[in-house]
Amino acid sequence: VTYSGLERLPILRLLATQVSVQHGYSSTSESRYATLFDPEARLIDFSFGDQSTVLAGVASQDSTGYDEPTSITVNERFQPLLGLTLGIKGGIQASISTNRTSQYSLQASTANVIEKTSQDVRVDLSYSRQGMRLFGLRGINNNIRFQLTALVAGDETFRHPLQNDILADLLPEDDLRRDQELPQRTSRISLSPQISYTVSNQVTADLVAQYDRTFSEAAGLTNRFTSAVRLRILFSN
Repeated sequence: VTYSGLERLPILRLLATQVSVQHGYSSTSESRYATLFDPEARLIDFSFGDQSTVLAGVASQDSTGYDEPTSITVNERFQPLLGLTLGIKGGIQASISTNRTSQYSLQASTANVIEKTSQDVRVDLSYSRQGMRLFGLRGINNNIRFQLTALVAGDETFRHPLQNDILADLLPEDDLRRDQELPQRTSRISLSPQISYTVSNQVTADLVAQYDRTFSEAAGLTNRFTSAVRLRILFSN
């Protein structure tokens, strides 16, 4: 969903040439099954002191076997949850957006549900100028463009053992041991500046750099910096 035309408002008309607000949503669901042919229905036995409970298999049993899910994955994404794009007078373009992703995955082999949520805030800035005169030379485009992308993101992963839900239904509240596993968290900060220079249709140059700072409770703090220079020359008859 995009709502544009906000630059016509009196307050924004003096500064911006284009203003729009965006919102996007998408979701997917994927299930995989395997057909099993066991001669006997599987049993799950939970023993707690003097108490013993036996549960039958999760799927019905017949001569053709039964279908059991091996994995179920549900993705839900707001991209963006809220986004704002601005065209500012003077050749400046700016956009800010916040995104959110949730993923739920059933791992039947380990009887766990993995829940992962990701959130980020992204800012993009760009400035361009065309037709600069350098050294009094004519016939040279001299177009320059500066771009900057900043990203702050965070991930949080939970593991939910299905056995805990079964125990919650079988045992009294006083006998239930709720050993909740702590979530795994990861945070990231990224800065990506880029300068592009166009001499003509045949000659362009780019200077790019990227800095990433990542922190996770498992791996600790890591920093990475990369840079590159790209020169593009086209030869033609």
